Amino acid sequence: MSSVLDRGQRERLRRVLIATSTTTIGLLTVIAILAMFAIWSMNKSWQRGSAEINEVRELRATALSTQIDFKIQIQEWKNLLLRGSDPASLVQYRAAFEARAIAVSAALQMFSAAVTRLHYPELKARGDAIRTDYDKLCAHYRAVLDGTLQQRASLAIEDALRIDRAVRGEDRSIQIELDALSTLTDDIGGEKERAIPTRLQERYHTLRLMLFAAAGLALALIAFNLYFGVSVLRESSP
Repeated sequence: MSSVLDRGQRERLRRVLIATSTTTIGLLTVIAILAMFAIWSMNKSWQRGSAEINEVRELRATALSTQIDFKIQIQEWKNLLLRGSDPASLVQYRAAFEARAIAVSAALQMFSAAVTRLHYPELKARGDAIRTDYDKLCAHYRAVLDGTLQQRASLAIEDALRIDRAVRGEDRSIQIELDALSTLTDDIGGEKERAIPTRLQERYHTLRLMLFAAAGLALALIAFNLYFGVSVLRESSP
């Protein structure tokens, strides 16, 4: 066989080289696009995961701050009863009690909005129930105090004792509910924080597998085309 390629062989070799070059360029373009997509996807996943972790941490902090504000509010109520015989102290501690009531109500509203956004129906149901019970408790405290004061500027000792007997222990159920809510929030939040890195790791492995598969396919097709090019050259060998 002649060592010089005849016209048909040259045409076949030309087609093989063109196909190889086109395939190589096309596959490199696809791999580049996949690589950019992988970088973009991992960045978006990381940003979303970081945002979720921050929201979960804020949720846990809100649950804890609600507990603390409620305990301080009850202490302000006790201060009101203990020192309410002085008109100035009565005004001071009632204002402090009401300020904490506003803080607790705001925290419960924030908690409800956050668990709705994060899709935690169990936490939302518990938080809303606590909020309802809490509003009733504060309303009862105010009604008993106002009913006892009857426009007076201070509390007599016997009045303070009567008020204490009327509401004694009513805060305990709210405190227990808040403790349980905080514990449940910590459990769910901690599980969520642990799950996010795992999810990101799984996404990384998936994207890496896609890139490896694309690169492997590219090499296989290039090798396939080169094989035919070599076959043409062998046919021209003596």
